[in-house]
Amino acid sequence: MANSEPAAAQSGPAAGPRSRSLRTLRESSTVGLAAVVVLVSAVFAFIAPNFVTASNIANVARASAVFGIAALGITIPMIAGAVDLSFGAIMSLAAIGTAAQLSSGTPMLQAMAVGLAIGLGLGILNGVIATVLHLDSMIVTLGTLSVFGGVAFMITNAQRTYAPGDDFAFLGRGFLIGVPVPVWIMLAVGGSLALLLRFTTFGQRCFIVGDNSRAASLSGLSIARTRIAALAISGVAAALAGIVITSNDGLIYAGTGERYLLQGLAAVVIGGTALRGGTGTVVGTLLGIFLLGIVDNGLNLVGVPGVWQDVLRGLILIGALVIDRLRDSRL
Repeated sequence: MANSEPAAAQSGPAAGPRSRSLRTLRESSTVGLAAVVVLVSAVFAFIAPNFVTASNIANVARASAVFGIAALGITIPMIAGAVDLSFGAIMSLAAIGTAAQLSSGTPMLQAMAVGLAIGLGLGILNGVIATVLHLDSMIVTLGTLSVFGGVAFMITNAQRTYAPGDDFAFLGRGFLIGVPVPVWIMLAVGGSLALLLRFTTFGQRCFIVGDNSRAASLSGLSIARTRIAALAISGVAAALAGIVITSNDGLIYAGTGERYLLQGLAAVVIGGTALRGGTGTVVGTLLGIFLLGIVDNGLNLVGVPGVWQDVLRGLILIGALVIDRLRDSRL
C-alpha cells in the first residue's frame, strides 16, 4: 500500500520503551513545575502584599501572554528538533507590517492578515534555508534574527509606527469575562497546538523527527517538510504575539520583539521541551510562561533593579539548560 503512513508515524510519540520513559519524565516534570509555580507565587504573596490583588494578577496574566504566545509557537519546532531564535525579530517585522496597514486605513482583519502572512513567510524561509542547505537551525535563525531585525530598523528608520483603532486596541487592552483578552488568545493558541501535537499525524511526526531524525528518514518521513511546517507555525505565532504587543501599546518600535528572546526560550526549556528535540508539552510551556511572568512581576513589586532582573533572567535560562541536560542523561 504505497499511500499508507510509515510505521513510525503510525506508532506516534507514545510508542516504544524510550517513548514511555519520555512520557513519564514529561509528566513528572510538569507536576514538579506546577508545584514550583505555586511555591513562587506563595513567596511573593508573603513578601509583596500587592501581589495578590485582582489588578496585579491581571497584569501578570497580560504580561505573560505577550511573550507566551510566541513561546508556545517555538515549542513546536523545538519538539521537531529545530530551534527558532529569530522569533523576536519576526514579532517586530509582522507588527510593523500590521501597524503600517492600520495607519494607511486598511481594515483591521486585513491588516492583521498581512502581519500573519509576514510571520508565515519568514518562518517558511527559516525552514527552507535550514533544511535545503542542511544547516543547523539554531545558527540559521541566529543569522535571520539579525537580518530580520535590521530590515525592521531600515524600513521604519528606527521610528515608532502607530497602530490606530479602538477595535484593534481591544485585542491587547480589553477584557472578556474579567480576563485580559491576550490571555484568551494565548490559551486559544495553546489549546490548538496541544490538539495538533496530540491528535494529528503532523504532531506525531514532530516527536518522531525530533527524537531520532535518522530513523524517521529511514521510515519514509520527510524531515524537511516537518521542520519547515514547524518553523512556519513558530513564525505565525510570533507574528500574532507582535500584533498583540502592538495592540496593547498602540505603537511598535523595531527591536521590540527581540526583548522577549530570553523569556521565550527560557519558558519553553523550563517547561520541559528538550533542546535536542523529541519531547515537550504545551502545558509545560504554559507553566514556564506563568512562572517567568510571576517572577518578573514579583521582582518589580519588591523593587529589584532592572539590571539585576536581567541577570536573573540569564541565570534562569542557564539553569533551565542545565536541567535539560540532566533530563537527557536520565534517558
